[in-house]
Amino acid sequence: MERLPAIILKPSRFAYYLHLVVLLLALTALLLCGITWLIKVFLGVSLLVVGIWLLKTQNQLIIEEIGFEQEQWWAVIQGNKIKASLFGEQLVLPWLVIINLRAVDTNQKYSLALWRDAVDKEDLRRLRVFLRYY
Repeated sequence: MERLPAIILKPSRFAYYLHLVVLLLALTALLLCGITWLIKVFLGVSLLVVGIWLLKTQNQLIIEEIGFEQEQWWAVIQGNKIKASLFGEQLVLPWLVIINLRAVDTNQKYSLALWRDAVDKEDLRRLRVFLRYY
């Protein structure tokens, strides 16, 4: 396979709800643990600030598109198209694909988690097949 057409990414609602559930579980665990109320308040406010910040920035994509052509991976990162290569392990599951990319020019590493609802169904299938045989 020589070419993988551009795959356009969008924010995942599943990832948003997963972050929300983890935040609520962390707050619940904090309330149930046996530490003084002052520490609970400090940690609870800290968790809320970080959690709300994560939930607000969830919709800001760093990697907007990915693809493979002419034996080279590429990605559009914050509006700039860069050449990239795969590094490390790639995880390919029916509902989740994790791709580890390294920018060729800057050596910057990116880990991209693609939930099923963040990509078109046919594009995700094509990407999963491509990664299995790449």
